[in-house]
Parts: sequence; C-alpha cells; structure tokens
Amino acid sequence: MKEIIMIVLLIVEIYIMIGVVFSIPFHWKGLAIVDKDTVGSTLLFKILITPGIIIFWPHLLYKWKKK
Repeated sequence: MKEIIMIVLLIVEIYIMIGVVFSIPFHWKGLAIVDKDTVGSTLLFKILITPGIIIFWPHLLYKWKKK
C-alpha cells in the first residue's frame, strides 16, 4: 500500500511541477491570448490566478493552442 501512495504522490508532484513551469510562459504571452480582458492587469491579479493556472494547465494549454 505504501508503494501505491508513493506513486500517486509522485504523479501529483510531476503534474504540479509541469503546471509551475507552464505558468511562466502563460503569464508572459498566453494569458493575453486566451483572455483579452487581462491585458494590462496588475501583478496582484496575476499572483492571485497563478494557483488556478497551475491546477488547470492542461485546459489552458488547449485553449492557448486552439487560438
């Protein structure tokens, strides 16, 4: 049972790390492409949405590449 838990935690860690890496270029270029209303948004706004970007990175990547 311990091995299964370790594997699940490793998968979650990898998923979150990919989200963290994805959030950097997404903040830089993708955010304005996916949502035009975010152009000129403040740093505080970007900090607040970062956890959501990390969690929902597959969906946001899909939307970014779709446009």
